[in-house]
Amino acid sequence: MTDTIVRNTSAALVAEGEALFVSGNMSAAFACFKAASGSDDATAWMWLSTCHAEGAGTTVSTELALSCLRHAAELGQPQAQSNLGVKLIKQGPLDAECDVQIAAGDGYTPSADVLEGLDWLRKAAAQQDVGACFNLATILSRDKEIAPLWSEAAGAYRIAAETGHYPSQIRLGFCYRNGFGVPKDRVQAFMWTALAARHGVGTALEQLEKIVFEMSARERADGEDLLRARADPNAQTRGAVPFLVVTS
Repeated sequence: MTDTIVRNTSAALVAEGEALFVSGNMSAAFACFKAASGSDDATAWMWLSTCHAEGAGTTVSTELALSCLRHAAELGQPQAQSNLGVKLIKQGPLDAECDVQIAAGDGYTPSADVLEGLDWLRKAAAQQDVGACFNLATILSRDKEIAPLWSEAAGAYRIAAETGHYPSQIRLGFCYRNGFGVPKDRVQAFMWTALAARHGVGTALEQLEKIVFEMSARERADGEDLLRARADPNAQTRGAVPFLVVTS
């Protein structure tokens, strides 16, 4: 009973702090987060990290910001784990619109920070955190910090894509079109890329036109069925979907 009361109290303090933060009362918000952190509320610790990083209600301290973020991650907060992972890899926010590069590297010796960062991203991805899945997959497929691990990358892209995260959908379509981490499958490539294109993702329409050009009539029909099922799981009939691709 006592633990439940403490959790409820800390959650209320965090909620109050968030409202104060949004309203611009940073000092009061910081005080709420600080009070909630006393019961090891992971979200409170993450907010403290933000406050220290931005000087919101307290002095700016990169060291304290990182320390609070790490503590939140250690308490199992997935967004904190994801943010810590990216910070350790030292590449900053990853670009959701960047082109996917075909992997060719080997002989990497990743730094300890990169390996730890990947470990935190994997922890967050295991909790189905969409941002962590996308960041993890991007790092594992971009042939920069570590030799590409396409199978794991495609799996992480899929988790995020299934939630409707359209940058992950176009990346997953790319994987299926080229056989990176998954078997080559133009039908799957069509479906995932078409889903992304409906959201106006930068290169999705261009990629979709290329996929359609490569598909047989049967593959196109199967792809349309899969796409329709995503919009209406009860749909059974074959036919045109409300998405047109110009191929000439």
